[in-house]
Amino acid sequence: MPMRHSVTVGSARFSLLTPHLLRLQYAPFDDRPSMRAYTRPPTQPFAEVRQTDGGTVLTSEHFTITYRAGDAFGPETLRIEWRAGGMSGAWHPGMKDAANLGGTFFSLDNINQDLVARGVHPAGVDEDLIEADLLYNPWKLLTVVRDDLRRTQGGDYPLVRPITGRIARQHWDELSDETRHIVEQRLRYPPGVLSRAGYFLMNDSRTARLDPETGWQAGPPMPGAQDWYFFAYGRDYARALEDFVTLCGRIPLIPRWAFGYWYSYWADVGDDEQRRRIEQHNELDLPLDVYVIDMQWHYPAHWCGFDWNPALFSEPRAALAWMHDQGVRATLNLHLDGAPWNTRCLPDIAACLGQDFTAQIEAYAPPGADTPTNRVTGTPDDLWTFDLGDRREAGAVFDHLIGPLYEDGADFLWLDGQNGTTPGMNNQLWTNHLFYTDLAGRRPGERPLIFSRYGGLGAHRYPVGFGGDTVCDWGVLAHEVEFTARAGNVGQVYWSHDLGGHMHGFEIPQTGMPMDPELYIRWVQFGMLSPIARVHSTYGNVREPWAYGPEFLDAFRQVTHLRMSLQPYFYHLGAEAYQRGLPLCRPLYLHYPDDDAAYTHLDEYLLGDRLLVAPVTASGGLRRVYLPAGHWWTWLSPGTHAGSGGPLFSGARTLTVHAPFSQIPLYSRAGTILPRQAPSLRSPLPVPERLVLDLFPNAPGTMAVDTLALYEDDGHSMAYRAGAFSRLPLRLRADDTALTLSVGPVEGGYEGMPEARSFEVRVRFARRPGEVRLDGAALPADAWTWDAERARLTVEIGARPVREAWTLDVHW
Repeated sequence: MPMRHSVTVGSARFSLLTPHLLRLQYAPFDDRPSMRAYTRPPTQPFAEVRQTDGGTVLTSEHFTITYRAGDAFGPETLRIEWRAGGMSGAWHPGMKDAANLGGTFFSLDNINQDLVARGVHPAGVDEDLIEADLLYNPWKLLTVVRDDLRRTQGGDYPLVRPITGRIARQHWDELSDETRHIVEQRLRYPPGVLSRAGYFLMNDSRTARLDPETGWQAGPPMPGAQDWYFFAYGRDYARALEDFVTLCGRIPLIPRWAFGYWYSYWADVGDDEQRRRIEQHNELDLPLDVYVIDMQWHYPAHWCGFDWNPALFSEPRAALAWMHDQGVRATLNLHLDGAPWNTRCLPDIAACLGQDFTAQIEAYAPPGADTPTNRVTGTPDDLWTFDLGDRREAGAVFDHLIGPLYEDGADFLWLDGQNGTTPGMNNQLWTNHLFYTDLAGRRPGERPLIFSRYGGLGAHRYPVGFGGDTVCDWGVLAHEVEFTARAGNVGQVYWSHDLGGHMHGFEIPQTGMPMDPELYIRWVQFGMLSPIARVHSTYGNVREPWAYGPEFLDAFRQVTHLRMSLQPYFYHLGAEAYQRGLPLCRPLYLHYPDDDAAYTHLDEYLLGDRLLVAPVTASGGLRRVYLPAGHWWTWLSPGTHAGSGGPLFSGARTLTVHAPFSQIPLYSRAGTILPRQAPSLRSPLPVPERLVLDLFPNAPGTMAVDTLALYEDDGHSMAYRAGAFSRLPLRLRADDTALTLSVGPVEGGYEGMPEARSFEVRVRFARRPGEVRLDGAALPADAWTWDAERARLTVEIGARPVREAWTLDVHW
């Protein structure tokens, strides 16, 4: 039988999408894009297709598929043997994978230290991930626990969100089977793409399709259809993630300014006070790129709202224009259950839909504009409850409610909820899809951005993720570290948490501080070394650094400056996420798959492939840090590691560390280049004029070689998708006698790329050099500095044409 790209055997069809990714279909076939398999790649040929006594056998480099025609896929009809990434195995329908490494949740709303997940649910073809997405919703968990206890205890049982988990445990026998099931679901992660078993099966049989002509949802395939995707990767986890984004859509590169610092606070703060807070950031030398305006911006008629509150914003366009003049972007909080009946454009919407809202509008009595937003009440009767799953209603919403907010100056929107009748997916995924694609259409020259909860597999296409309303305790901080790294297993690489915890921080006696400053600074330190850095809290729980005294403010400033200095590196990692599906925060096992310890130390992560971050997640600053194989330079002060002064440590071992209040355990791999910039109050566009290159030497007695093709582009447009970006080739070679940095001519280009730029080269943990040479010529002693106390060599390289190569040699 000749080789074919897609092979049909009876009612079954087999397609090889990449060498490691197989599609299996049982009729009726449906090849429309789905909300998960969004961008199916072209098929590749099988090496051989032959008939045997056991059925049809299809082979390729990594697969041998045996199928007995006549019946749907089942354990008696289908067998897949695979070989990849140093492993091999056999699979058939019905098998469960207990070695899956997990995915992520809808959100962390209401989560406290009694409700954090431990472990992962087994993966299997029978798991209904659409329903699982709903079961993992902690708002549903809160509701069912409350309702069960009201039923068994009688009356209006007061359930306080922070102690949901504790109450559930104490009253376990009084809960219904459904409630216990939901609690148990939440206490383990849903499966993800990566598994120590070396494979993953994605069942796409019931996922909503998109109409290829209109792009609108078209419901799931016909009943009886089977549509499966089998990933085989062994220990090559990076291959699995690249195949995932090849099939399910790339992770868009976010604007450069989104890698800066976000400030958020829910209070009745109007235009004048917002200006004062932005100016206070400037005066205190604190960065600020994004100002998040919570629900106080809209009229306090309901949690939902689309009209500005005149008591706080008399001229909203002028308010946002002033922010833009300051170089600050703005986002507005939206709840999406409906529009209050006093919304100004509702008569226009009614006319558009051929309806009459007159009676509801006239009967509605909204509260005064000066009503505190934490006291707003409302019911569904107070709203026009639109349905974003209805194409006409969605069109009216975006034309009359959403579009004007962008015209007023909102850069993107915070979707603090979801909406829509959406068969075959959860409505959060559809909400995210609509808002993201709508903004892309309105501003085709700019990268769209939303800020919203996770919508299940496929949600990675719509950054950024909102972690949700968490409780302020140490256990939640520890959970967020693991949670953020695991999320990359399903492409959700951009999570933004409420740094400091959202609610129920407590006041420190005799100080008036709104929460424990030690917990807050540790939370901020983790957040500044995570994809999106945003402080936030609920009404009245202040998270402003100046509220905690000068020592805290200094520590806060120090870590935010570190964040801004690492922006070139963060941006480069964003490009890796787009091109290869690699997360920014990476579990250790992604780069050390053969190290068993990498699977158990989930309270630390790799930031890219050059930094290891071990956030402090318990009071006192003491923690254990596992360093994988190799050699690692610590950024901590001397004397912080028990039994050794450092600063260089060999890996494959665990260290006891005590991190001072102002420091986070951070480690660089020996023999690497780390691109940085000078700290700035705003993100420089398109790129920093001066690039800082931190060089971390080899371990004594070894020779190290490192290369990095540093990614840069204009920082804001969609042109990167058409190849408008540059790569700066960097190469480091270091041994005990010399260190050489080679900088090649820039490759590629983009609009606004500088023709020349300056460089600052810093060799960390360096001895005093005997000689420093630039392009072979010895530099005079006043052209470089050596700081003996910090063991740092600094060489300033003046402006150099970016199309010309240069080399720096340091001899010891």
